[in-house]
Amino acid sequence: IEIGRPPGREWYGWRPDDEAAAPGAPEDGGTSHLCVVDGDGLAVACTETINLHFGSLVSSDRLGFCLNNEMDDFTTRSGEANAFGLKQSDRNRPAPGKRPLSSMSPTIVLDADGDVRAVAGGSGGPRIITATTQGLLNALVRGDDAARAVERGRIHHQWSPNVLEVEPGFAERHQGMGVDIWMRKVHHQVATAKPAETACVQLIVREKDGWHAASDPRKGGRPAGE
Repeated sequence: IEIGRPPGREWYGWRPDDEAAAPGAPEDGGTSHLCVVDGDGLAVACTETINLHFGSLVSSDRLGFCLNNEMDDFTTRSGEANAFGLKQSDRNRPAPGKRPLSSMSPTIVLDADGDVRAVAGGSGGPRIITATTQGLLNALVRGDDAARAVERGRIHHQWSPNVLEVEPGFAERHQGMGVDIWMRKVHHQVATAKPAETACVQLIVREKDGWHAASDPRKGGRPAGE
């Protein structure tokens, strides 16, 4: 499906008979996050999304981008989970003036003097909240540098389904802390997180020697302008 292709024109130089030679598209979703700090220490944390792949599958011919399907973040079917496995109450039904629930967590942390200490955020549906929180804790509490803070293995729980997701290597990366083992001992359900379903965090931290930035290796990319 060539979404948004202008009538009678090739889409970015691609023709149907070039399909066999075209490189495969990277595995990616509908959300992205960026962090920016300027020379004066002013910061922006920006998360944007069309929600699922290709959003609503409707594009603007004039503007050339896909429209979102954030209606999935409302309760549209009582008692049924949305695309991310979340079951929401009927209080979240769509109505005029209401906004859908969102896991987007663009975050700016200030120090005691009101200056920016860290900027963070991520992509990955409901896993954004836990991933962003753990990245910030790694940097600001554990003392990790920015790269290490986003690289560490993570855990995730979103109440429904009642399963703790643990990334492979989590115990080894957290100094032998066997969270998965202990959770199973107290009869919690534990599952290994699938690489394609993990969140990706972007992070900038101010240290004594200046600003340090990191892009999550789970998704690739690299910081610019350091």
